[in-house]
Amino acid sequence: MPVINAVLYVLRAYESYRTWCFRYPLLAWIIRWICIVLVIIACVYLVFSIFVVLLHALGWRSAGVAAGSFAAGLQSTIWRAFTGGIFSVLQRCGTTLTVSPVWTLLSVVVLGICFFVTWEFG
Repeated sequence: MPVINAVLYVLRAYESYRTWCFRYPLLAWIIRWICIVLVIIACVYLVFSIFVVLLHALGWRSAGVAAGSFAAGLQSTIWRAFTGGIFSVLQRCGTTLTVSPVWTLLSVVVLGICFFVTWEFG
């Protein structure tokens, strides 16, 4: 029963918001632009999260280059001990950048809500 009550509450809130948007178009416009800004922020964070996850998956980790990984193979076959430039940048990014799963999940939720609001009332 609590799940049904929660769904009914969300549906009532949606109908209330829809009538409110038609009654106050300027405030609805402001909310749409706030949602657009939140979508941009969430997308930037998600791209950052994907970059960090890919770095760690390829072998550039917080403890250094992982043994037997793609990064270790790249280092041993191409650069050897002279890993200047892009490899060093990727190694530094892999050791210093971290991603919070809570913030990633929150940005996905914000993205979904804001997409819905801008799609429905845009």
